[in-house]
Amino acid sequence: MVTITGVGHQTCELSGKEAEGVFCTFTDGADFSGFLSWASLKQLVIMHAKQKQNGDAEDGLSIHVIEDVK
Repeated sequence: MVTITGVGHQTCELSGKEAEGVFCTFTDGADFSGFLSWASLKQLVIMHAKQKQNGDAEDGLSIHVIEDVK
């Protein structure tokens, strides 16, 4: 599952570049919590979908957005 807790402009923890993106937590085995650019989030979602197709991921990816995200 991916939980999105906020949006903003910061350094992406995956790419190391300043970008618009989201503060999020992955709890599907990746155990990641931090800031990702929109491009990095998309990349991780696509990677997870491919793992699911190959039978490597147990469940489908669900995304949970905290209601007061600003």
